[in-house]
Amino acid sequence: MRGWLETSVVACALLAVFGVGIDRVAFFPDESEWIATSYYFEAFLDRSAEPTLWSERYWTLTQPPLCRYIIALGRLAGGYRVGDLNRPWAFSIGDAANIARGALPNPRLLWWSRLPMALLAVVSILILFRLVTAAAGRWAAYTLVLLLAANPFVYRILCRAMSEAPLLACTALFALASDAALAEWQRSVEEPYRSFAAFRPVAAWFFLAGCVCGLAAAAKLNGFATVPTGLVLCALAAATHAGKVPMGARSVLTAATAGLLLLGTALIFVVLNPYLYVDPLGRTVTLFNHRLLEIQGQLASHPNSVIHGMTSRVEIVSRRILHDFAAMSFPGSLLLNVVLCALGAHFIVRQAWPWLRGNPTGRTSVVILVVGLGSAAPALFTPLDWDRYYLLPVIFTTVGIAVGIAACVTPLLARAREGFAPGGVSR
Repeated sequence: MRGWLETSVVACALLAVFGVGIDRVAFFPDESEWIATSYYFEAFLDRSAEPTLWSERYWTLTQPPLCRYIIALGRLAGGYRVGDLNRPWAFSIGDAANIARGALPNPRLLWWSRLPMALLAVVSILILFRLVTAAAGRWAAYTLVLLLAANPFVYRILCRAMSEAPLLACTALFALASDAALAEWQRSVEEPYRSFAAFRPVAAWFFLAGCVCGLAAAAKLNGFATVPTGLVLCALAAATHAGKVPMGARSVLTAATAGLLLLGTALIFVVLNPYLYVDPLGRTVTLFNHRLLEIQGQLASHPNSVIHGMTSRVEIVSRRILHDFAAMSFPGSLLLNVVLCALGAHFIVRQAWPWLRGNPTGRTSVVILVVGLGSAAPALFTPLDWDRYYLLPVIFTTVGIAVGIAACVTPLLARAREGFAPGGVSR
């Protein structure tokens, strides 16, 4: 009961932060495209109305459609139908020309389109709060909530009507489902092995984790990074928690759970995108090829944003993640954030180590560590120095910073309590 009450209080606080001022976030032209093409939700529900919409064209190639569906749910809640939508932003002409041609969403449409993103931001941080509480304690979890809620970069990126909030929410949900899957694995292997039937809950959770991977990929193609992360967690569970399951049966179970994770990913990713129905594998490859072509075009049209060389990459990426877009951003904060993040990472690794040695404790720390590294790593190799690409690394380094702060503060608070306790010595 205490856990639900605590979660409710944190949820209310986050709603107060992310639910206020959505309209004050500066408009970003990409939002125009996402909102304008949210009519794909109606087309998904009734494909007989406009069957040609799902043929091979720019809007079916540029990004998977989940974000458009989510935006549509928001604008429909606000009473906005397809006929009320703006036109897509044309980047070849100026702002004034775009506004004149109706590419700027009206303020209320923009607000309702952003509302689901703000709600997903709250859900994401709540999930991280529960996971960090389990892994590192309440002080670390509350510190994380404060840092994320106070970070203007996180607020700005997550409140835009774009794909970042859905991607973060799916990544957090994937971590939650993976944690439950590993918990079921631990429970199942400790019982005397009789048949595969005892592993049905494990299979169900890994399949659900795969479905969330599919959602992440349907939000943004780099959401596919959750798939190898899930496979790593599956392999770690089998390798470190053998329990009473024979080697042969454990190998079959590992392959089965990995297969279910892949099946769940493919099923959801394809079902949500009718463009893929004709040739799921071939057209998925086409999506990636088109994305690579888009990146090449962006590199050519935005030369000042291109990151050149490994030395420059390390300098720019580290400064962006640990200074410019960090919650604590002031002169000298880069070093402070690096130290705190390193302390937090050390604490999480230390907490995870017993689980990796076959002990029952430290499971959630392993999930945070593996999911954090697997999800944030692709963004570290971004060829373009654009703010939204740094979201996941900023989120997971903030987890490390919060844990590092708690690791420093908790011993001091414990000593203070001892000093002021009856019979203690106050200094």
